[in-house]
Amino acid sequence: MSSPTVVADGLDFPTSLAFDDDHGVYVAESGLPFGGAAPGGRIWYLGRDGAEHRLIADPWPRR
Repeated sequence: MSSPTVVADGLDFPTSLAFDDDHGVYVAESGLPFGGAAPGGRIWYLGRDGAEHRLIADPWPRR
């Protein structure tokens, strides 16, 4: 078995993953302010090669 690989960091309490047909990943953050995270959940898109990180939804103003 291989070791785990970090594909994204800096997320605030990620809770859900969804995959598209091109092997991209959508990551949802909880939106609850655990451990100093800003309130209001966000949704990120992570591209197949790991180089693309795009904010898809940010419903609340950040601190």
